[in-house]
Amino acid sequence: MSQLLWFLFLTAVAACMRYVGPTLGYLLASYTLKQYINADVTPNFGLDDSRWIGAWHLGWIPLAVVEFIMAIAMAFFPRTLPREAIRRQNSQIYSKPKKHTSIDDFMKTVKRLFNNRILMFNTFSTTFYIFGLMGYWIFMPKYIETQFRKTAADASVITGTVGLACTAIGIISSGAIVSRLKPRPKYLAFWNLVTEAVDVLGTIMFAFIGCQKDDMHGSVGLDGSWLLNSTCNSQCACSPTIPYTPVCSEDGSQMYFSACHAGCLESGYINGSNVFQNCSCVPGSGVATPGPCPVDCATQFYIFLALLSFMKFLSSTGRAGNTIIQYRSVAPEDKSVSIAFTEISLCAITFIPSPVLFGIIVDASCQVWGYTCGEKGNCLLYYGQDLRYSLNFTSAAFLFIGFLLDVGVFCNVDKLKIYDDEDTNQELEETTKQGKDKTNQILLLDNKGLNGSNGKISEE
Repeated sequence: MSQLLWFLFLTAVAACMRYVGPTLGYLLASYTLKQYINADVTPNFGLDDSRWIGAWHLGWIPLAVVEFIMAIAMAFFPRTLPREAIRRQNSQIYSKPKKHTSIDDFMKTVKRLFNNRILMFNTFSTTFYIFGLMGYWIFMPKYIETQFRKTAADASVITGTVGLACTAIGIISSGAIVSRLKPRPKYLAFWNLVTEAVDVLGTIMFAFIGCQKDDMHGSVGLDGSWLLNSTCNSQCACSPTIPYTPVCSEDGSQMYFSACHAGCLESGYINGSNVFQNCSCVPGSGVATPGPCPVDCATQFYIFLALLSFMKFLSSTGRAGNTIIQYRSVAPEDKSVSIAFTEISLCAITFIPSPVLFGIIVDASCQVWGYTCGEKGNCLLYYGQDLRYSLNFTSAAFLFIGFLLDVGVFCNVDKLKIYDDEDTNQELEETTKQGKDKTNQILLLDNKGLNGSNGKISEE
């Protein structure tokens, strides 16, 4: 196995291991979120209630201890590993003395990079591709909570085990396949197009998979806010400070912010269960039960889970080819600057603005905000359909931009050499050609010398 392919395989393994950490983190979060945030209080509602706030901070102390121990262990490693020290020593012996760099050299390097079509297309396709995925990376647990009525603990388990595990498997398997089969760069670029096309179509499909019901009773005000008070509950004079304690109509068709907003005047028991009676806003029997209305969307959830797993696995298989094209599209002396340019592009275009944009999208889909001491708190209920449409269509738009830029990569990588043996063959051809040229020059000189000698003999 060549040095580049071995490096590619190790990079895939390292990337796979990087996903183990978030997976374990989500599993730990699923446990801590099952504990109520205030250990001294026993709430009168359960995990399924949107008022439940888990002890999200419990994992910080044990994780800090583990990181501190790992940092101490890493401190015992030498600055340079023995094999690397020998390699550097040999390279200093046999290599030419380094040239002193200057601002002019740096500007020439930058100019070469900006004129490198493969690098520019590949860098910005990666940038917009990751931008499109950031919404799911950050808000996946919340998305699963709101769309499929899962608890925060269950959403963390699903995000950690399904999404990240499939991604890790895809990365390491693609690294092994590429290092084994050594496909041409055209095939690698084409496979990236296939995976991104699947991502775009799958993300659009996500917009239509979910629990379709937005069943909170109320109406939209002139300012776009959700008005909970209506004519049917006017006699109750419900205060704006009433905490979110949802109740559901007996037939399960309508949910209300509280028993007061349902216009309930009495409470009692039916078949041993606590119910609210004489509710003026509830049609029919006028009976409401505590808690949100049950929603049966298990089928949609399993479809979402299967599609998500397939997309995570397939999209991650294109990362190995994307990485090798990125590294081999620039000259060795330009690699450090190209890596810095890629990192700056990702930070400036993706990692900084994307969480802000998707956070605004998620907040704009909030139907009912919670208030604590008169100040806005967390969102208690979302417009499910609005959140699905805005989040998925925005993600699909950025993924499609990345797809178009990868078309540019595909059109320019035909002559790119990405494997060490190709460079070796090229060097051999150049050496052979130079040898032939030198031989021809020697023969030519010999012929000239011979002709000169013959001339002299003739003159004599």
